[in-house]
Amino acid sequence: MQIRLQDEQEFSHLGVMDFVDNQLDQGTGTIQGRAILDNPGGFILPGIFGRMRLLSQENVSVMLVPDIIVGTDQSRKFVYVVTRENKIERKFVSLGKLHTQDLRIITEGLHPDDNILVNGMMRARPGETVAPKQVDIASQYCY
Repeated sequence: MQIRLQDEQEFSHLGVMDFVDNQLDQGTGTIQGRAILDNPGGFILPGIFGRMRLLSQENVSVMLVPDIIVGTDQSRKFVYVVTRENKIERKFVSLGKLHTQDLRIITEGLHPDDNILVNGMMRARPGETVAPKQVDIASQYCY
C-alpha cells in the first residue's frame, strides 16, 4: 500500500493495510482504513488524513497465524496443532510475508480446519495430550 499525505504530490510512504471499515461513507464516497508503516522522526501524527493506493494481487486464499507461534527446526518452520484426539502435533509450513506486525501468512502446510496452538508454546511437546480452549485470534492480534 502507498500513502500520500494531503500536502504531498507523490505516494511516498509505504505500509501494510491493518484494518478496513466495512461501511462506505455515502456523503464523501470514502472508506476508513488503518495502516502500519515506518515513521522515522515521528513525521506522521495521529489524526492526519491522506490518500492511499492499495496494491493488489489476485484473490488468493491464505491463512494468517500469529508470527510469534512459528517455530524453527533446523531450517524448517513449523507450528503446533491440536489433533482431534487432543494431542499436540508439529506441522511444517511454508511462510509468506508478514501481513501485519503480528500476523504471518502461511502459504503451505496448514488446512483451514487445523486448530493451532497459540498459548503455552514453551511447554508444548509433540504427542502430549492437552485440554484445549478455543480463543479468538482476531481479538488478540487485530487491533
